[in-house]
Amino acid sequence: MFKKGFFDEYEIDWKNLSILVSIIALIGLIGFSGYKLYRIKNEYKISEDLYENIAEEFVVIETETSLDASSPTTTTQNSVDPSKAGAETTEATKSNVEPTSVPKPVSKSVSKSVLSVDFDKLKNKNQDVVAWLYSPGTVINYPVLQGSDNNQYLRTTLEGKRQTAGSIFIDYRNDKAFGDYNTIVYGHNMKNKSMFGSLSSYEKQSYYEKHPVMYLATPEKTYEIELIAGFKTTTESEIYTQPSNFEETKALYATAKNKSSFKASSEIQEGDRLITLSTCSNGEDNSRYVVVGKIK
Repeated sequence: MFKKGFFDEYEIDWKNLSILVSIIALIGLIGFSGYKLYRIKNEYKISEDLYENIAEEFVVIETETSLDASSPTTTTQNSVDPSKAGAETTEATKSNVEPTSVPKPVSKSVSKSVLSVDFDKLKNKNQDVVAWLYSPGTVINYPVLQGSDNNQYLRTTLEGKRQTAGSIFIDYRNDKAFGDYNTIVYGHNMKNKSMFGSLSSYEKQSYYEKHPVMYLATPEKTYEIELIAGFKTTTESEIYTQPSNFEETKALYATAKNKSSFKASSEIQEGDRLITLSTCSNGEDNSRYVVVGKIK
């Protein structure tokens, strides 16, 4: 005779068991997801703190305000000269006087950011620092690096530590002094809008009007970047090409302006150079959003 087995003696409630297993698996999934979310948020915080501390240590930003009297307003005066009309001009005569508009200049305040970057000390941290990029009123306030290839600083900070946010860096083939006709600058599209996560905001005209310029400080000089275009594109776009002369630069400028999601009043002139800020865009792997500016 065979002994009675466990499964013969007890009837198992398979339905409740499957529910229990599902609950345990769900708890495990929630716990794992929570841990992943914590790691991501913590990494974002570490990156934000790093660049904020670097900016506080090496950069001083001041705002200069000047008066621009180029915008006239209209004031009104009578077309009759009282000295010729006589002192006893009647009320009826006064009522027939026609006003004329005379333009009168009115001063308007214009603000400009002035950057002072201690590049000597900054380069002691990393010799690959080539510039500092600043956009007033936004989170863009970062050192710009250049590696031996375009992967070196993709996930590596200025301090050489591995971080998802990486660094802002220019294409390894570009002139580090920004003397090329088109300098490409890369940065990650972070979900917390840090690095180049705010570039896609230029899809709106109103955002451009609030932030029409950026500033680029190099060891030699500080430049104003007059933004001219922003649009979605792909990694195969002509915007990533390097013009070899002014005519090709002018053609690239026209292409960018035609594709732009915002309208900017700007003209290109002999000697102007372009700068293209590039970040990932929602969509396929090769989707990008670029903001193009003119280095002044």
